[in-house]
Amino acid sequence: MNEPTVLLIVDEVDADRHALERALPGRVNTIHSVATPGEAWTLAQGLDHVSGMVAAIPATHGETLFQLKDDLKAKFGAVPSAICSVSDMSAYYSRVQGGD
Repeated sequence: MNEPTVLLIVDEVDADRHALERALPGRVNTIHSVATPGEAWTLAQGLDHVSGMVAAIPATHGETLFQLKDDLKAKFGAVPSAICSVSDMSAYYSRVQGGD
């Protein structure tokens, strides 16, 4: 039996999160949309799985997103992720994993 798809959207910009939410109905079973990695982790505590994550690296404290990835992996196993940023991401290249 397949688990329902649960997508986690993490982005500080409300308009960006809402644009993704509008594009995804019918493609995933459940969308959880939050502004920060901290909010995402709090929300994840009540979930039994996460199928994937779309996330923007926070403008400040970008490492918090990668800590969230580590925490999600520890709780659920590898979570396929799409990670983006409006600025240079080279500082985070070592934190991006093969499936991202």
